Amino acid sequence: MRRSTFIIVFILFIINLDFLYSQFPQITFKPSKGTELTSEDVDNILKENNLARDDRFECIIDNSVVKIKSSAFSECKGMQKVVFSESLNEIGSSSFKHSSELTTVVFPSNSKLNKIDSSCFRGTSIEEVVFPKTLKKIGSFLFNEVLDITLQKLAFQSKEPPVFETGFVVSLTDYIMADTPLIVNVPKGSKKKYINSIKKSVEKSGLKFQPESINIIEE
Repeated sequence: MRRSTFIIVFILFIINLDFLYSQFPQITFKPSKGTELTSEDVDNILKENNLARDDRFECIIDNSVVKIKSSAFSECKGMQKVVFSESLNEIGSSSFKHSSELTTVVFPSNSKLNKIDSSCFRGTSIEEVVFPKTLKKIGSFLFNEVLDITLQKLAFQSKEPPVFETGFVVSLTDYIMADTPLIVNVPKGSKKKYINSIKKSVEKSGLKFQPESINIIEE
């Protein structure tokens, strides 16, 4: 009886220990002045919280932020998650580039986001993204170097595809080789428009579009 009690207590201890260590600091990022969040702001806020770019944390973008400037969170290798503000209008180029442990990005349902610039999520481990309805433009090579083909699902809420620049996704050839087609959810009646837009984006980068590498589903 004593042995079984000890085992139960030990298991509960391990579970609680795992729970504690799976929680990362949630840090709110806001500009020191104005409405644009810069790389300098990010470094200063991390320092105030006794953190560095290599440390693990979750990021909350303050509602005062209208634009995230280029490379603001680049090389934040320990960042796990980003929750964007509803007022955010633009995400600059390479903003989260090589934030290698970043798996989760969240856009609020009432997001005002209009533009995501080039290489924004390059070299991350993002698994899926639900883009806001307001998004109008997506820059070149947004998801290039996504680690180990972690990107499995994208969802768009607008019937009109945003303007896709060159190389919107990782080379879709990678998805054929991995036998894991990229799932893209789009509104009813817009499938053909999205196929054509993504096809043009892939071909702009000099690659051949492989229809079997992408599974577009109307919702």
